[in-house]
Amino acid sequence: MTDVSTVGPARGRRAAPSPGIQLAGELATSGADEDHRSFSSVVSDALASWLRGRLIDAWLAEYQAEHGEFSEDELRALAAEAGVPYVPPATVRAEPRDPDAAA
Repeated sequence: MTDVSTVGPARGRRAAPSPGIQLAGELATSGADEDHRSFSSVVSDALASWLRGRLIDAWLAEYQAEHGEFSEDELRALAAEAGVPYVPPATVRAEPRDPDAAA
């Protein structure tokens, strides 16, 4: 049988968060400090924005399955009409430019 006291962080100590989680927490905390808002308010807004994005993605996939795909021009026009920036799919985005490559 495994001695659980030797698994994970030392007793009474928490495991260190991953660098991504730590950075997200630091950004949310600094955003809360700058806006004079509570940390939970900043996190709540971020989660709501993420959820809205996921719902829109799901709606778009369902709509396109029933009615056919939008062209990139139609998606740009929809975004402009909604007043939001258009971000093309990752397969359409330009590759990052190599700063060491000759111009």
